[in-house]
Formats: sequence, structure tokens, C-alpha cells
Amino acid sequence: MFLVPCNFFKGSGLALIHRSIGVTRFSTKSIAFSKNIETKLEKSVKAVGLEDVSIKEEVTFIGNQIKSMIKINGPISVYDFIKLSSTCPRQGYYTQSDIFGSKGDFVTSPEISQVFGELMALWYVSQWHSAGCPEKVRVIELGPGKGTLMSDMLRVWSKFPKLNSAVKQIDFLEASEPLARIQASKLAPDVSLGYLSPLADKSPSSEDCLLIENAAGITSEATGRSFRWYSYPDNLFHRENLVENTWTIIIAHEFFDALPIYKFKKTYQGWHEIMVDLDTSENR
Repeated sequence: MFLVPCNFFKGSGLALIHRSIGVTRFSTKSIAFSKNIETKLEKSVKAVGLEDVSIKEEVTFIGNQIKSMIKINGPISVYDFIKLSSTCPRQGYYTQSDIFGSKGDFVTSPEISQVFGELMALWYVSQWHSAGCPEKVRVIELGPGKGTLMSDMLRVWSKFPKLNSAVKQIDFLEASEPLARIQASKLAPDVSLGYLSPLADKSPSSEDCLLIENAAGITSEATGRSFRWYSYPDNLFHRENLVENTWTIIIAHEFFDALPIYKFKKTYQGWHEIMVDLDTSENR
């Protein structure tokens, strides 16, 4: 995990800086990688047997986008850096379709065994009973991956006719069109995926990063159940999408740990925000 961010910064000409967040005037101070960090990086590389691997990489499309943003607007927050790197559909990490599973970078519990999703589904059944068996149920999943968890849960709910008939609408918060298509093909294989395009709803931070159209959806004729995809949480919970007297289930498995963050550091001059700036040093 330590090699990834260092790899990106070293190869892209980016550096971390401090920005004061005190009541006084904002100030910036360059803190490009120190000798101490370089030494730790070298030890980490040797520990995993990568002495001959070059750290510097060719700047990607996203790297150029970030550089352009910084040149125009100045240093950007770690939040904006992570968000663009993770969710830009052109090259964003989480917008690719091959990062999950045995052929990807990591495996989540639903991909290992269906038992995880089945147990979660049974727990939601117990909560639904405790709530008095509401007749209208809306299911929301944040970051559904390949749709495996939802597929396992729906299979269990199909064994409970009253709950199964109550679940007519399932909404997803998803920033990746390739993953949305994988989810749709798994959850509603009888429906043409053409309904997920054309893409709209551009990200306000980059004109080149297209996200899935808000409320793009399909309805499975086999189950009568509708599935909708949203790009932004504000639209997912907008009042126009709220149905009166509806009991809502929200699922977020390994979602919040992937969200972008702001980073701060306390110094003798007070609290500073860690920012991302261009590294103009000669030895980068």
C-alpha cells in the first residue's frame, strides 16, 4: 500500500504541501519527499524484491488532468486528488471493470462465498419483520461492485414471498459505467443494457469525466423489479426520488473506506491542510 501513492507522486511530478487553516492568512510551504521517506521507500522496495523496478512512470491522462488543474487553480486538496484518481471514468481506478475478483487487485467477501450475502439478507428479513412487514421497500446499495452481494441477497429474499413482492425498486450509487453494466447483466439478464446510455451528468471538476446518467434505469420483466443507477448521493436522496411510507434498506459494504478524504497536520504554526502541488525540483 505504501508504494502506490509514492509511485504516483514520483512519476507524475506532484508533491505534497502544507496549507495553513488558522485565522491568519493562508500560507503554503513545499514539502517534497524527504530523504527519510526516500530511505523508507528504498527499504520497502528491497523488502519485496523490487530493486530493479523503476519507480517513475509515464504520466497518465489523469495525471495530466491534475497537473492542468493545479496550473490553472493552484494546489488541490487530497480529497480532490483521490476523487479524480478513483472515479474518473476514463482512467479512474474504481471505474474499471477488472479490479475485483481473482483476476483483479483484491477480493471482497461476496466474491469469496455467497454465505456472506445470504446472512446479510436474513438479517434484513428479521429487521423487516421487526418493523411490521412494510408493504413498500426501497433498497439502496452504495458501491455495488459487480452486483454479487445484491444478487445473493435477492436470491434469499425470493424465499420470502411477502418481502420479495414488497421490494420493487433497487437503487445504486455507482460512478462506473462498466461496473453498472456488469451489475445490470447479473441482476436483470433479460433486459437490454442500451438503457444505460447515453451518458450525461458530467462531473463539475472535469469536462472529460462522464458519469452515468442520473436515474438511468431498467425494469426486469421476469421479476417486475426496477433498477436505477445514480452518480451523486444528493440525487439518490432527492425528494423527487423519495416515496411516502416506504421502508428503506441501505447497504454499503466496503464503501466508506474507499471515499476521498481531506488531510491535515498540526504544526507549531497551527493546523495545516495537506495539499497536492506540482513538484518543480530538478531531482523529481
